[in-house]
Amino acid sequence: MRCNARPSVTAACAVLVLVLLGNTVSGWLMAWAGVSYDSWLYYLLSTLLQWIVSALPVFVYYGRIAPGRASALRLNRLDPLCAVLTALSAAVGVLALNYVALYWTVFLRLLGLSPLAGTPAPSSPAMLVCMLVSVVCTAGVVEELVFRGLLLPALEPLGERRAVAWSALLFMLMHLSVEVMPTHFLIGAVLALLALRTGSLYAPMLFHGVYNGVIVLLQYALRSQAAAEPTAAQALSLLPGALLMLWAWYGLLSLALRRGAQTSLCTLAHADGERFVRPRWYVAAPLGLLLAAGMFLAFVSMLPGGAP
Repeated sequence: MRCNARPSVTAACAVLVLVLLGNTVSGWLMAWAGVSYDSWLYYLLSTLLQWIVSALPVFVYYGRIAPGRASALRLNRLDPLCAVLTALSAAVGVLALNYVALYWTVFLRLLGLSPLAGTPAPSSPAMLVCMLVSVVCTAGVVEELVFRGLLLPALEPLGERRAVAWSALLFMLMHLSVEVMPTHFLIGAVLALLALRTGSLYAPMLFHGVYNGVIVLLQYALRSQAAAEPTAAQALSLLPGALLMLWAWYGLLSLALRRGAQTSLCTLAHADGERFVRPRWYVAAPLGLLLAAGMFLAFVSMLPGGAP
């Protein structure tokens, strides 16, 4: 009898439920303790809590519950040239996807919604270091362990396209941020493709860490400049530049994916007769309800007057 080398979808959904509940409780606890965003303590606690509530369940699953499926993590060597191309595509992706976020923000305003302000820029070099460590260690590593290390392999029996689409959708919804939904979906799809094509989890980790790091550096460099809210006409005038930047990003990302596919050392092959097994209802239902409730509250907070 041949053993399936992939994690089950039920296990992946259970981990997502734990992550979502853990992040929610962590946020409440830090708010109750009065820990503010502009404090180094916030980023220290946030990093530690993320490793506990997000990475620990993945380590427990692969290390204790299903050690025979650890190959699904794809902790394989990444080609140096592919790593360089991946890092460059992440940096250019910040500029390209900024246009996507811009047009989405204009669209939300046309609907009468008020997008909330993002994470405040670091106010000092010390805060800059804290934020960089936090976004690289938390997003660049921890989130990849959950989404591309556990969820994506569980979805692969659906086929590459559907696995990428579903993992990107869940990645977008788990962030519970309406303001950047299209950006998170596109990033989720890119990260999934990097993991599949390169056969290494280090590729999406690198892309994710560089992407978030560049955003923090730009926030710090431009912190003294007031951000103006563009009108629909102004956004339309930027369309040619936006298309050019997106085309350049697509070309660079294609090079990274092609190089990764050529130098991939390991591909998680399908087992004979392998089929997709739906998650158990008692795991899928809580995950769906939590995501629906979170997105509902996120939309309500953007209405005139905010959440009740």
